[in-house]
Amino acid sequence: MNNQTTALPPLTFLGQLRPSQKDVMAIAEKKLKEGAKKLHIVAPPGSGKTVTGLYLWAMCIKTPALVLAPNSAIQVQWAARTDLFKMTDGRVVRDMVSTDPQSPGLLTSLTYQSVTLPGRGNADLDETAIELWRQKLIEKGQAKDPDEAEVWLDDLRRHNQDYYEQRLSSYRKTARDQAAMEVRRWKTLHGSALATLERLKNVGIGLIILDECHHLLGHWGRVLADAHEMLGHPVIVGLTATPPDKEGKPEADVKRYEEYFGPVDFEVPVPAVVKDGFLAPYQDLAYFVRPRADEMTFVANADKQLHELVEELCTEGIGGRGARS
Repeated sequence: MNNQTTALPPLTFLGQLRPSQKDVMAIAEKKLKEGAKKLHIVAPPGSGKTVTGLYLWAMCIKTPALVLAPNSAIQVQWAARTDLFKMTDGRVVRDMVSTDPQSPGLLTSLTYQSVTLPGRGNADLDETAIELWRQKLIEKGQAKDPDEAEVWLDDLRRHNQDYYEQRLSSYRKTARDQAAMEVRRWKTLHGSALATLERLKNVGIGLIILDECHHLLGHWGRVLADAHEMLGHPVIVGLTATPPDKEGKPEADVKRYEEYFGPVDFEVPVPAVVKDGFLAPYQDLAYFVRPRADEMTFVANADKQLHELVEELCTEGIGGRGARS
């Protein structure tokens, strides 16, 4: 297939929209008719964000779509809820849906990680990371110049390889973030992520649904801003229950997020969802109490026990004692 957006076959909705979902549809349809290509929806848990997004895909926008979610559990949920739709010729919509980045469908549900995975072992990236490390050593007074810093790093590499790799990994992340901020995101991506985006481009994606979109203030958002252009500027639907906390975040990331999604088009009020019977009424109530002696002991030992467990699992490996018992 080429990268021209194609239309979906006619679909039928087998469910029934809730009142709040109907309100979202009314606003969405109005904006789409006016030529808008961004929809930003805030809705609490239990308000039916998944069905809302799928209805927009199947009944309003009607093009091949990409859904991105922060984890595999939500990814699979999107694919499963397509059972609420059927094709007018009797074919099962679920058969046209994919959770496999190797084989996109009419609706492809993936994790953010699958299209934003950073590259590993990139020579240019390592060179930048080491240069950042050298600069940090000089800033901290641990080396007086780049040559001395290089001697320091070389000694660490030879005598404490594990720690060297651990610190280098941290500086690689910093280098990737800097590259992304400088609009060189593609150089930071893993080959598999680039291949996935290319396959999605060839399907003709006309809609991207971004679930839990408040996660997109960092690396994921930077990459997807480029991916949006690469995929031919499809319609963007951002869904979240919790708008992001922008306090202390890089100004460039905040600006990109606001431009990417635009202002909130509709916020489903919690009382309405409670009134409709889809969310139990609740009130946050917290008491601060002093822990008992046994609780203080548990808190004090929890970190130590966790590290002991991790060390045991790493030492014994897959074929260790736990696997045999």
